[in-house]
Amino acid sequence: MQCNAKSNTSGNISLSPPVDRRIQYADIVVVYKLYVAFGLFAVITNIICVLVVLSKRQMRDKYGSFGVLSFGDLINAVGMVLAGIVRINLINDNAFVNLTSFDCLTRPWPYFFIVGGQLPAFILLFMG
Repeated sequence: MQCNAKSNTSGNISLSPPVDRRIQYADIVVVYKLYVAFGLFAVITNIICVLVVLSKRQMRDKYGSFGVLSFGDLINAVGMVLAGIVRINLINDNAFVNLTSFDCLTRPWPYFFIVGGQLPAFILLFMG
C-alpha cells in the first residue's frame, strides 16, 4: 500500500547532487562575519575601558564597578568572536549541522556568553 499517488520505482529515481553547504549558508556567513567584526570592536573598546579604570588608584576606587562591567562585556565579546570564527570555519569545511542544546554546550563560546552575560547582572544586583 502506498501513501502517495506517485510511486518511486527504480526506473524513475533521480538522485540530486549533494548540497554544498557553503552555497546554502552563504547569507549566514555574512552574519557570522558581522559577529566577528562587532565582537572585535567590543573587545578593543572594553580593553581600553578596563585599562583606563585600572590606570590610577583614584579611578579604581571611583569606577571599579564600571571596570567589572567592562570586563564582563569583554568576556561576552570574546564569545561573539569565537562563535563567529568557529561557525564560519564549520561552514567552510562543509561540517555545519544543526545541534541540540546539549551538543552546543560542547563548543567553547556558550561558556563565554554565560559568564559574560551573568557577571554584569550579578554586579548590578549587588550595586542595587
